[in-house]
Amino acid sequence: MAKSAGSADPVRAEKLRGLPSVEELSQRLEGVPNVFASPVGAKGRVYLAGQEGTTLVIKHGPTYEVLAKNVLDDGFNASPALVDSELYLRGFKYLYSIGR
Repeated sequence: MAKSAGSADPVRAEKLRGLPSVEELSQRLEGVPNVFASPVGAKGRVYLAGQEGTTLVIKHGPTYEVLAKNVLDDGFNASPALVDSELYLRGFKYLYSIGR
């Protein structure tokens, strides 16, 4: 059966636009296992908090680049929250406010 003119193959469409496919973008987050929190992003950075207490900061963009890896003696299931210049992390034990 032929495809209708209105349907598109997403992988093919990505290639036509010169964008990488989902498979090409897949990357393991080394050092941050068990991430249940949603990532949050601001100012070109993406923050991922893991259950074992590690928060990974990666550069937002087409290539995977780790900017920082921070470890606290706590664990996180809640998504980080960004308010003004503060990053809030709700841990299993404490609420953290990180900023300048």
